[in-house]
Amino acid sequence: MNTEIAKLLDIDGRLECDRIIDFIKTTVSMYNFNGVALGLSGGIDSALTLRLSVEALGKENVFGLIMPERDSEISSKTDAVAQAAALDIPYKIIPITGILRKLGTYTLVPRTFLIPRSYQKKYVRIARQKIEQEIGEKIYLANLENVDHDYLSRSRAFYRSKHRVRMVLTYMHAERRNLMVAATSNKSEVLTGFFVKYGDAAGDIAPIAHLYKTQVFELAKYIRVPEQIIEKDPSPDLIPGLTDEEAIGLSYLELDRILAGIENGMNDEEISRQTGIDMEKIKYVNEIKQKSEILRSCPIMLTADRWPLSL
Repeated sequence: MNTEIAKLLDIDGRLECDRIIDFIKTTVSMYNFNGVALGLSGGIDSALTLRLSVEALGKENVFGLIMPERDSEISSKTDAVAQAAALDIPYKIIPITGILRKLGTYTLVPRTFLIPRSYQKKYVRIARQKIEQEIGEKIYLANLENVDHDYLSRSRAFYRSKHRVRMVLTYMHAERRNLMVAATSNKSEVLTGFFVKYGDAAGDIAPIAHLYKTQVFELAKYIRVPEQIIEKDPSPDLIPGLTDEEAIGLSYLELDRILAGIENGMNDEEISRQTGIDMEKIKYVNEIKQKSEILRSCPIMLTADRWPLSL
């Protein structure tokens, strides 16, 4: 598709890798850190960030944390360990099920003990469909609107606590070693609020936050992230069976084309004309981008000269 939006999403692998590597190297040196620490999820974003960090700083200056819990896919841990081992970086596996259990995280949702994984995934899909029928809109949008619904409130507290525990551990181990924490969120996630505030999006440096998800895939191929990581369906790995695209309600291909158009000042009609995507989806992306703004902001403060503070 040779359109303006397609050109916006086009990326030169070698040039972009060199830019990011230089950015990591310069930033770590500027702030007098020894290197970076990051959580390894077994997914493509952390895999790309890891490889770029090793290229920039050397394997001895990159520390990985692998933090599985009760609901994690088994492959997430094995893929993360394989990446760390292949690049020969120092890493630590810290299961967080016990911490989450003590926090009461698992009491927020129905018990799944001894229930086969396939049934857990089926339950999640049925429950989501039922709630969407009740509230009359997509769960993703309802979460951004902070809809006061018991199931949604419990779910938010449930999955967000997992990433926040991981970030506490990441910072603790980073600070012990004088390392910067590398956030692994990409631009598609940042613009749509597909992250946990003070959780997986937190960090001191964000090497791939300027890349749309489809560009992450392209760069991962260029820098030779293992094929099994690239081919996996992206997933937050917080709730059994739920993928990114199911949660958001759009494919990344559609989402990135719409976001690129919006970010470059195109109106809905122009985006639709260039991409062939229907107007309802474009309006939906505009809505989630607008309603996720508070997730990208610092705490809202009372100022001396005006109130309310406009976002």
